[in-house]
Amino acid sequence: MATITPLQAAGKVDIQEITLISGNGIYNSLISYLVELNLYEDIYSGGLYGNIILSDSLGLINKMSIVGEEYITIKFDTPSFNTPIYKTFKCCGVDNRVFTRDTTTESYVIHFVSPEVFLDHYYPVQRAFEGNVDDIVEEIYEKYIKYPRNMIVKDNTITDSDNYTPLCIFTECKKPIKFISPSWSPMKCLSWLASKVVSSDDTMSAANFMFFETNKQFYWGSLESIIKEQRESQIISGIYFYTPGNVKVEKSDIVTVDSRVYKNPDLSRDFFSIHDLTVLSNVNVLQNIQTGYLASSYHELDVTKKTYTENNYDHVARYPFYNHTSTSANGFFSNDTIRNPYAHKIVGFKHTGLFDNTPDNLNEQAINVMPIRNSMMAEMNQIKLKLDVHGRTDVELCSMIYVHYPKSGPRQEIDKNKDIKDPFYSGLYIITAIHHRVTLESHSMTMEVMKDSFGDIVEGDGGV
Repeated sequence: MATITPLQAAGKVDIQEITLISGNGIYNSLISYLVELNLYEDIYSGGLYGNIILSDSLGLINKMSIVGEEYITIKFDTPSFNTPIYKTFKCCGVDNRVFTRDTTTESYVIHFVSPEVFLDHYYPVQRAFEGNVDDIVEEIYEKYIKYPRNMIVKDNTITDSDNYTPLCIFTECKKPIKFISPSWSPMKCLSWLASKVVSSDDTMSAANFMFFETNKQFYWGSLESIIKEQRESQIISGIYFYTPGNVKVEKSDIVTVDSRVYKNPDLSRDFFSIHDLTVLSNVNVLQNIQTGYLASSYHELDVTKKTYTENNYDHVARYPFYNHTSTSANGFFSNDTIRNPYAHKIVGFKHTGLFDNTPDNLNEQAINVMPIRNSMMAEMNQIKLKLDVHGRTDVELCSMIYVHYPKSGPRQEIDKNKDIKDPFYSGLYIITAIHHRVTLESHSMTMEVMKDSFGDIVEGDGGV
């Protein structure tokens, strides 16, 4: 039975394994060489990636002939959590070799990625796919991407584990599609499928499907589904507070948004302090016009029928019908904002009846999908923050958090004990990227988070 290390303070880490495994079966623990481990998860990336900085005074790089083709098993946990980040990665390069102490000690950086990324580049797909979208996604994962999650070192032997990084299809899409992959990689096939589907039979449903890997599993589906599920279940990964300078904020473990009560996990409040906050992107009206976020037009040329069809999409009008981080669904615009669908034109080609046995081929519905997807992907970059916080191994991409951002401006004496929050930046956010930074003593995270709406109705509960 594994021994669980007790948690002494937020930001502590329990490094259980960092093992370098060479191609000829030689392995060595890197814990004593560790300077810093960096692990990245990104919603726009099909796999995890990272690097490890080592300080080597024993000549390990020469003894193991490290050239960047090794494997590295990483396992670390937040003490007492028992939710470790545990995976074997494929090394892909070594650089930044520098002598740091005359010629006795050398530092260098080993880069690594998920082994599934290597498989993705090894095997281009040259075949046809036919069936429901969900079935095709699962088939591509099973045949071309799935790989043992860990290499187990025990009793001087190295074996692959029986478990695999699972694929979670969190949004069903039973629509038929048929296409031929022209030597695309498996992950490109999945990303291409994600760009062609909506979340229900309604042609105006969300079209923000994505494929990505977190520190726990692979995901394929629409962000709208993730947002809706977490918002309605009222389960979030934390209420984070930003307290710049000498500003004092009374922290709370409960917050009410849109009449729903969200609670902090049963953890020390130190976990939920934001050490540094940067606004990465804010609403840019001119850019929103140029990118077609507010409105766009899709111009379709049917090569088979020699016809032309046009679809004008108004995202401002359709915005309330989608699920957002706030149920009040107040967008980054006024209802009467000026927009012109012809300010952003999308041109596409259609081959009606290309496959005789697939009359409702989803591949021929781009005119109804692409304008929606264009707006919804642009919506992910309207409000983005970067947060520096204590590390936790139970948090992954697309987890929902609440960010408390203090409101600026003068305060009277009667306001000194009030917890005044900014109505625009405070609210529920989705994590879109995480940089885990691990040393022998600590684990910190830099998170990128986004919200796709204004207008959270914030009610006070215990100071929030």
